[in-house]
Amino acid sequence: MNGFHFHLRTLADDTLIGCAGLFGIQWMHQIASLGIAIGDPAYWGKGYGTDGLKLLLGYAFRELNLYRVGSSTISYDIRSIKAHEKVGFRQEGIQRSFIQREGRRFDLIIFGILRPEWEALQTR
Repeated sequence: MNGFHFHLRTLADDTLIGCAGLFGIQWMHQIASLGIAIGDPAYWGKGYGTDGLKLLLGYAFRELNLYRVGSSTISYDIRSIKAHEKVGFRQEGIQRSFIQREGRRFDLIIFGILRPEWEALQTR
């Protein structure tokens, strides 16, 4: 198996609000990519994405014994960029004009976090 997929639900009423997962796992190298999406805009900006990222990273590093997790987001998605940074991801690069949406091109921001970086944040 090289991926794990999860549904994101609210604690209050168990409403399905999105999905998340770890994919492209390379067990030999202890690395994976992470993806997360909150579909309904009514749930954006309320911390669900940050909470989902925290849970996924805990699962990746504690349960799967991974060493590195990578992720990416589109340059206009400021909420996603801030959520990644809040949980400890570091920007590692930019793929310029990578995404085309409605006739416009946008950069793809590449993030990564290593287990020691994540562990250091757990003691705070």
